[in-house]
Amino acid sequence: MTNSKKSKIALLILFLIGLCIVAIPVVSACGYTYLCEDDFSFEGGAKDLSIGYGSSVIGAAHRTVEYYNSWQGTFVFTFLIHVLRVYYRWDLPGLHLYMIINCVLFIFSLYTLLKTLTKDKMSGAILLSVAMFLIFAMKGTLPGMETFFWYTGTLNFTLELSMSFLSCSLLIKNVRGELKSRGSAICLLIVSCLFAFLASGGALNIASSNCGWMLAVVIIYGIGAGKGFKWQSLLPFISALTGAIINVVAPGNYVRSNIGLAKGHMTVFDALRDTFVLCSAEDKLFFTSFSFVLPLILLFAVCVYLQIQVTEYKSKWYLVLIAFVGTWLVRFFTLFPVCFGYHSDVWGNLRTRSAYDIVAKLMYMLFVMFLAQFVWEKLETGKVYKFIPAGAAILTVVLTLTCYAPLKAELKEGMSYNVIQDFKTGAMVETYTVREYVLSSFRTAEPGSDCILTVPPFNKASSMYGMGITVDSEEFVNRSAAGLYDLHTTTVIYQD
Repeated sequence: MTNSKKSKIALLILFLIGLCIVAIPVVSACGYTYLCEDDFSFEGGAKDLSIGYGSSVIGAAHRTVEYYNSWQGTFVFTFLIHVLRVYYRWDLPGLHLYMIINCVLFIFSLYTLLKTLTKDKMSGAILLSVAMFLIFAMKGTLPGMETFFWYTGTLNFTLELSMSFLSCSLLIKNVRGELKSRGSAICLLIVSCLFAFLASGGALNIASSNCGWMLAVVIIYGIGAGKGFKWQSLLPFISALTGAIINVVAPGNYVRSNIGLAKGHMTVFDALRDTFVLCSAEDKLFFTSFSFVLPLILLFAVCVYLQIQVTEYKSKWYLVLIAFVGTWLVRFFTLFPVCFGYHSDVWGNLRTRSAYDIVAKLMYMLFVMFLAQFVWEKLETGKVYKFIPAGAAILTVVLTLTCYAPLKAELKEGMSYNVIQDFKTGAMVETYTVREYVLSSFRTAEPGSDCILTVPPFNKASSMYGMGITVDSEEFVNRSAAGLYDLHTTTVIYQD
């Protein structure tokens, strides 16, 4: 085994250890999730539809059309959440199994994309480690509780991201011509189109990024293919765009959007301005965060050292510029539906922020990979080349040691750290025990009764959310829970 191979394996092991530290706690926490907020109304509505139509599929189809016309165009999300009925069918064990599978699928699909992008399993695993740190561990990742621990959030955001990653992976293989069998190429292209279409059927910001990624793959690898470019490679982008258009033109989107109209935030031009403002605000948070900048410097060093290729053809300065503009546009138009729909230049909820941050971080990673390829290809034969990865790595270590205190403080604001602490202090188990008690009490209560529960003080997990059920039995979530369990009213009194 050569020294280069040994060093690459050592680097892989180091990064995989980091991957396990930040990802395993999050996956484990998915086994401690429970229903909250909109979950009750969706599960209750799905139950009523199934009884009314005698079929979950038919009931889900009717509700999808109704929801499309009255609230939002997320046709895939609406159908799935009404047809699956995960909790009502299989109680909390079934919910936990789904949540764990969903989180693992997200990680696996992202690894598949990175592995396909670099055409190397080891490089893909190393890049995945960096991505997981940025998504789970860095400062400001606690909003991820709504995209990884909330049932409704996973079906509207996370699952669509996973399908988009898989679609991109298959499309890259097709554009590169890696599949020698024509039959295999056609089958995978069809699957890519299907995933691309479905990924546009969830939240609009994910639909937007999905379209951007499909188009970017065609542009990036179409340049390299030249005259050999296969025009059928445009089909996944067309599928993604078709799904997005169906989603966007839904009458319900405008009904919902008009509820929150705000002066100065009403027109498309207002939304473009709001998007720029919010995008700039997020960038300021990113680039003033050691837990964001240091991993990107390390990523640059690793990409140069391993000579990771994003494209098979020689990188040019104008391609780096195109990558910069392209990744910025994907970030911008991922955020645009949020600002336009909520008529605001501030975040309205945690899930949209978490979803945007995931997309933004991946786009910054992609640009760094393009930049690194340009640098190592230009300087590979020069004497200065061998000092670049070492210098970047040393800079990362020096900055880490110098900024250890603020970096440590930032990591304490990350989702992985909070999950680990919740497990360590017992807050995760205690919080889940209370939530499970509430849900099991509702499930076993006499139908048509008033179920009133008193919960003594408990150690609340900082990485988990509240259920939304309050002391007021007339609140929306209380009434939704009552409908799900066929009760007259539900009330939960939390003692201080």
